[in-house]
Amino acid sequence: MPCDLDEHDRAGCILSWNDCSDEPAPDALTVEIASANREAVRLALRAIPNPRLERVIRLRFGLYDGPALSLRAVGEELGVGPERVRQMQNKALRIMRFRLSRLERLGEPPPDRSAKAPPTPPVASPPKPRKKRKYAGRRRARASKRTVPAPWPCPQSKRWFLELLTGAAFHLAVFATSILLGWVVIAALLLLANGQ
Repeated sequence: MPCDLDEHDRAGCILSWNDCSDEPAPDALTVEIASANREAVRLALRAIPNPRLERVIRLRFGLYDGPALSLRAVGEELGVGPERVRQMQNKALRIMRFRLSRLERLGEPPPDRSAKAPPTPPVASPPKPRKKRKYAGRRRARASKRTVPAPWPCPQSKRWFLELLTGAAFHLAVFATSILLGWVVIAALLLLANGQ
């Protein structure tokens, strides 16, 4: 932190060279960009409809003024597995990306979820023990009342019946058309024969 050597500290003593840091003060643009980024993240977090998803993001990326936690640590805190935490994180990030792109395009902040103070992290209950399945990874064959479908065509099948009806209607239409054309041809031949 930059300081002035003529400045007095709280006790009234003049600061020494050891009290001053060598790091230059951040420029105003950097401070403004960081402030705008924090505001955008705050707006995107506010847009997440589920407080649990918001909590996952806050814990995962250290937004509760603490360190960023691993998937496993967040899972232990919430009482779920790391894979579920990853799924929740991805869902929340998708929502945040959508809201931020909307904010960028339209310039409007997302609607406020509530007028309450920011959520405080609740105390997590211990995770419930999971039951081990006897046949994990494969399904047991169980007797059921389901019948094996009969091979097509099956007289009991509605599909077969509909196809039979449409086929019969098609053949009937072809037969009627051929009879009608036959009568037209016979009539034309009779007219030609009588005309000559």
